[in-house]
Amino acid sequence: MKIGFSLLLWTTNVQSEHWPILEDIKRVGYDGVEIPVFEGAPAHYAELRFSGEGPTATSASARSTSIGPTARALANMGSRSPSKRSTGSNAIKALKRSGYEGWLTIEAFGRALPELAAATRVWRDLFPAPSQVYREGYSVIREGWDAA
Repeated sequence: MKIGFSLLLWTTNVQSEHWPILEDIKRVGYDGVEIPVFEGAPAHYAELRFSGEGPTATSASARSTSIGPTARALANMGSRSPSKRSTGSNAIKALKRSGYEGWLTIEAFGRALPELAAATRVWRDLFPAPSQVYREGYSVIREGWDAA
């Protein structure tokens, strides 16, 4: 299992000003980030300094088909859980027990992107700092996976 974090918390167009965030996400232990591609030319993304390769059409298709039955079970379980943290722990256990070996990516939203905040109905800060989201989120996923 690999752990990722979506950069939608900060931007829809990754720039050099985001390098310190990327470096801290890497230090925390994440295996990768989800790069939003809402704006900017293809040449801009080609110039970004990344190691490794992006997802292929085959890997994206495999992810969506292999997690289907588990996702339905998790949706049912999540709707009954009184605690978001216990829902997360139960979801992680269910994924591990199902043999899932793909990506678990945190996609968090804040007020940094007004159009996205409006679309996701975010009208106030949900956490003191974005770094809290990726630091605590990583710990919840890693510890939950290791304990499952």
